[in-house]
Amino acid sequence: MGFRGIAAVALLATACSAAPSGPPRLAPYADCAHPPSPEQVGQGLQGSSRGGTAVALVFAQVPLKAGDEHKIVWRVTGTGPIRIFATGPAAEVVQPVWGPEEHGGSTFAYPGDEWGVGFRFATPGCWTVHVERTDVEGSLSLPVT
Repeated sequence: MGFRGIAAVALLATACSAAPSGPPRLAPYADCAHPPSPEQVGQGLQGSSRGGTAVALVFAQVPLKAGDEHKIVWRVTGTGPIRIFATGPAAEVVQPVWGPEEHGGSTFAYPGDEWGVGFRFATPGCWTVHVERTDVEGSLSLPVT
């Protein structure tokens, strides 16, 4: 029985216009046994990061559904271009089906520059989305059913 949470577009506005004290921390490279809880809906989710912060907003129910396209918006500190990819339960590597697209004017009020990406995870299991800039790396593991 998994936790269910929705981070819908309508909730992006509730991410708040004032700077939050910090995103909830999830276990780095989690085994997906601790997905985001309903209390974290509409909030940024921070997995592991090195050199700065990488915070994600997932626009889907968690656990995610295999085969569906899922939008994830990232706020990442640091400098340089961004690279975003995911690794799956069998160590397969997938690129976004679209993006990264730089965003501006968002109410997702966390430090760093903002990008949106779309992923389609083909198989169930634990998928880890990785973000990399010149001086910052981050990742967030999400369960897919």
